[in-house]
Amino acid sequence: MSIQELRQSMRVRRNAIPSYEQDIAAKNIAKHILATTIYQRSQHIAVYWAVGGEINLHPLIEDAWAQGKRCYLPVVQGECMTFVDYFADTEMSNNVFGVPEPISVFAAITAADLDLVLTPLVAFDRKGNRLGMGGGYYDRTFNFLLSPWSDVDASGEQQHSPVLMGVAHACQEVDQLNAESWDVPLHRVVTDQSVKTDIQTTI
Repeated sequence: MSIQELRQSMRVRRNAIPSYEQDIAAKNIAKHILATTIYQRSQHIAVYWAVGGEINLHPLIEDAWAQGKRCYLPVVQGECMTFVDYFADTEMSNNVFGVPEPISVFAAITAADLDLVLTPLVAFDRKGNRLGMGGGYYDRTFNFLLSPWSDVDASGEQQHSPVLMGVAHACQEVDQLNAESWDVPLHRVVTDQSVKTDIQTTI
């Protein structure tokens, strides 16, 4: 099966999940992520606006707001993304892909300053490989994580790098995805059934 065929097949599978199961998945995802140490330590969290059968993160976002954490939504800018503060009253509009995003980018944060990035995906494997929608925006935005020096600044001091955590339905797992040199693997994957603790990421 080609990548395009796999992407189409998995999108159809994801879209076929009934709304009541999606609601359960959203609550389970929130429960699993809330229990992780990285979430508990994070203050700046990138989330996403769920479309096309992706798991809704709003139960988690509500908890983050209640704890005083800051949530950010991705905004497409050129070939990459920036991340903008997201609040309950944030004014939104659809981007060129039909995905809602904040209108104003005034309160933006750089990708490197995020603590945790929750990413949607079409499929994933146990090596942390992620199949997205094909635009490559997450890979280009977080390409700096592929550098062996991404955690060290010019003075040799350790710098923060965000943790990339894929969010998926359990049925989106596949045996293997062929990774390209520019693909940025995930550090963790959380599904509606469990936290994948055996992801063998290469970063």
